[in-house]
Amino acid sequence: MRRIGKTLEYYLGEGKFTCKGDACIAAANKITGEYRIMEINKYIESLETKKKRWWRKRRTADKIIRDGFVTDSVDQALVFVTLARMEKFPTAYVETVSEDFLEDPDSRVLDRRVFVDIYQLHQWVPCDPVHGRVSKKEKTYFSEPDNKRYIEIGRGLDFSEIHVNGIHVDEPEGSIKLKKNRHIIKLIKRMKKTEPITLNP
Repeated sequence: MRRIGKTLEYYLGEGKFTCKGDACIAAANKITGEYRIMEINKYIESLETKKKRWWRKRRTADKIIRDGFVTDSVDQALVFVTLARMEKFPTAYVETVSEDFLEDPDSRVLDRRVFVDIYQLHQWVPCDPVHGRVSKKEKTYFSEPDNKRYIEIGRGLDFSEIHVNGIHVDEPEGSIKLKKNRHIIKLIKRMKKTEPITLNP
């Protein structure tokens, strides 16, 4: 069994952006089949996709469901981990950046993606919130839809727990200090360069 630093009970808990609300409860009540994770995948895929606006603040999973649309993999993952935990699956929110971004010193766009790890059948299973199970080797996730490899830089109940050496991945709140592996050191160096680095759309 692969250890990910926290207890199974911890990953059944609520984060700042993955707390259960009325909309989450209503959505969870519709998930009644035998293959619950696949149904959650299909539910997220059924939500409308809209372009993320720079002025739009991050929403909780409950607000995303009430609004009826997602803007990116962060929104998809927030809904996924909330519903999966409500179905009693310990689930970790996993922040990643693309291997291409880390290897290309000239790239000025931070190509990030969010995956989830679900505890099923006595093991942690890496998963895309929409497309289902993904292949994983150590801390590298492979995404078939865009044919890219992504490097894990942090995990938690949601993004509010993840920051890299004081640089938060999404909003200024953060509480978990990440260990510096070679990928994170490279990311820190990239983010501290004088040229601005922007998030991918």
